[in-house]
Amino acid sequence: MKLTSEKLPKNPFYTALSQYGAKNSKFFQWRKEKTDHYGHANLVDKALQLLKERIRRGDAMAYFLRGQLYFEEGWYEEALEQFEEIKEKDHQATYQLGVMYYDGLGTPTDAVRVEYMKKIIHSPCPKARHLQFAAAYNLGRAYYEGKGVKRSDEEAER
Repeated sequence: MKLTSEKLPKNPFYTALSQYGAKNSKFFQWRKEKTDHYGHANLVDKALQLLKERIRRGDAMAYFLRGQLYFEEGWYEEALEQFEEIKEKDHQATYQLGVMYYDGLGTPTDAVRVEYMKKIIHSPCPKARHLQFAAAYNLGRAYYEGKGVKRSDEEAER
């Protein structure tokens, strides 16, 4: 069997659009003027502005979201500061702190991460329940690897 290829039919919409753009140079001028309008840095700046406004209006979730944005961008010192500020009111922030301490992201010591995982596991707050499984896993991993605690297979299994 011999393979052959043939050109795909051109989409008449795109053909007409490029012909129009070739004749009317101002048609694509907006792209030259707004080259980075949807660039990553601009979108992050916009998100931070929106979160700042939500925080100003008293939206408690916006504090966590700003910390999470810092975390996702790799700005670990800022994320650590944000999560530390709200850890007493937001169990998700406490969990993120535990993850950051566990992985050594913007944090000074290994031992503190285990304490954050224990706080989540033993928290009576119903909002913390969805984080308890992940915290228990990470605590077991810490005992298994001996990170921040004395290595113990028994504690890792528990």
